[in-house]
Amino acid sequence: MAKGLYLAPEATKEILDDLVLKTLIVNVSGACETYYYESIPDRDELLAAVDSTYRRELIRISRLIHSKPSAALRAFAKAFRFKKDQK
Repeated sequence: MAKGLYLAPEATKEILDDLVLKTLIVNVSGACETYYYESIPDRDELLAAVDSTYRRELIRISRLIHSKPSAALRAFAKAFRFKKDQK
C-alpha cells in the first residue's frame, strides 16, 4: 500500500489505522496486517462519490495527500481524536 501511495510505511499505517477507526475498512490481525473493505450500502455510495471526485480532481487530491499540514491544523485535528480511557 505504501508503495502504491508513494508514502512512508509509517504514514501509510497511520492512514489505514485512521480508516479503521472511522469504520471505512477492517483490520484483520495476523502475521502481517491485512486490511479489507466491508461492503455496506451507505458506505458504498460514499466511496463511489469519492472515486468520482478522485477521477476528476486527481492532481488536487494527490497534493492534499502528500502535503504536510501545518502544526496548527494538526493540533486542531488532534483535538477531535477519540481515545480509550486510560485506567
